[in-house]
Amino acid sequence: MLAVSREDPARIEATEKVDLGSQFWFAAAGEIETEHVGSYKDARALVLPAINTFRYPSHAHRQIAEEDIVRLSRAGVHGFQIDSVFQDLVPQRGS
Repeated sequence: MLAVSREDPARIEATEKVDLGSQFWFAAAGEIETEHVGSYKDARALVLPAINTFRYPSHAHRQIAEEDIVRLSRAGVHGFQIDSVFQDLVPQRGS
């Protein structure tokens, strides 16, 4: 699989019809708006936000990571790339 191109996010956000089959969106969770998750999925891309301690301020990394996980899980992302310290925050499929 290939990552979506640098141009694809602007196309998705402009609601352009895009086919991203066999591609994936991967970046920090804060780089995707909740309302765009469905657009990427409609374009057939896998949506895999990154949840890592270094992406958040140290004084609140767990709280903000949890907010991103809840927000993006509700939006229907396919999964997460996470640091193990956040594993307990990710909803398990089928639970």
